[in-house]
Amino acid sequence: MLRNWALAILSLLLGATPALAGHHHRKPRVPEIVALPCSHENLVAQNQEADRLGLHIIRTQSALHEMVQDGELVPLVPGAGLRVHIPAGRSYAAPWVAAFINQLAEDYHAATGQPLQVNSATRPYTVQRSIRRWNRNAAPLAGDVASVHMRGIAVDIQRRGLSLGQRQWLQMRLLYYVAIGRVLCEEEVQQPCFHIVPRGPGYEPALQPVAVALPAYLLTETYD
Repeated sequence: MLRNWALAILSLLLGATPALAGHHHRKPRVPEIVALPCSHENLVAQNQEADRLGLHIIRTQSALHEMVQDGELVPLVPGAGLRVHIPAGRSYAAPWVAAFINQLAEDYHAATGQPLQVNSATRPYTVQRSIRRWNRNAAPLAGDVASVHMRGIAVDIQRRGLSLGQRQWLQMRLLYYVAIGRVLCEEEVQQPCFHIVPRGPGYEPALQPVAVALPAYLLTETYD
């Protein structure tokens, strides 16, 4: 009996319950480290980009369909590198946004063997209004920090369920694009995703990349 109690205490000291003490191959918990934090300034910059491009809020689903017919929005097409998990009728984005996500997905798939999953793209005003009723963390319907999903230039990539290496790959690649001014990006934790706004036609890449704060773990961990 004393031996059993001693083993139990030893197991607790080692951070495991007695039932799991003999299991040595459990995967470590993936730390919740955000490399691209959300900010008011970032949301303002997203709206400034939409203004620069002369884009207006898409008010209804009918207006969205008209933009698709006119080629102002194009479909996000599933493939080996891209999984599209968006309600029918809303899996569209501006052409340069779709092109950027397709390339990112291709590179991600080549590096990890897994597809990116897109969970959200263009959302008309009516849909954003409905989301706001149950999710108070959702971006506003108007103002300088309104959701640019309503203007067709934002895509959300699923963050939940990624391994540490998969998340590192995305963080490093997106930090690079942020540094050269290619995208505006945030890691959302409440609704876990990478919110990505690729800059549109006429943007000027930074000749001198801006300084980007790099989390220490990205400098020490490996992409496995």
